[in-house]
Amino acid sequence: MTSSAMPRIIAICGAKRSGKDVLAEHLVSKYNYERVSFAEPLKHAIKNLFNFDDDQVGIGEDKGTGKKDIVDERWGITPRAALQFFGTEVMQEKIQELMPDIKRNFFANTLKNYIKTKMDANEEQRFVISDLRFIHEYEMLFSIPNIQKDDIAIIRVIRPNTGGAGSGSGASHKSEQEYINIPYDIILFNNGTIDAYIEKFEKIMGV
Repeated sequence: MTSSAMPRIIAICGAKRSGKDVLAEHLVSKYNYERVSFAEPLKHAIKNLFNFDDDQVGIGEDKGTGKKDIVDERWGITPRAALQFFGTEVMQEKIQELMPDIKRNFFANTLKNYIKTKMDANEEQRFVISDLRFIHEYEMLFSIPNIQKDDIAIIRVIRPNTGGAGSGSGASHKSEQEYINIPYDIILFNNGTIDAYIEKFEKIMGV
């Protein structure tokens, strides 16, 4: 596969700290993908509501601080717990009492509309999504107008020493578990250096 034949949308799923962000940034820097996120509006809302900083909610470059999983003494919870609760229990479940027709798709529809608008303006635009977590998000990708199945690649990243979906702070939450049931096109093991990880990706993609 030549770089010009890369999928229009690459969506990455996997356990937290498995290497999803590293791969997404590689696609941005080398192949000019635009990085987008289902959770981006949520991150900004939670940052403002709780007066968290960017590192605590995962906005911008991942600096490896781990602050998302450190309890904020002002609130007695981790930022990850706030993101999980508002992102799932509130904006996927409780919101249906106000907007029954939205089902679980508030953030999925927001991203779908953004991608459609950008692709309508530039058919060469490509996107990488580094936070595919739910089946309904996966299904949304295939409902974007003028996007065919071959335009999308789903990559599952596995990093053995992270302990998988059931390990660490917040790991039992459904937002860290449902991705296991998402169909994937490529499985990518991240069990060495960053360079080796990226080299595996390049080899699999044939670029």
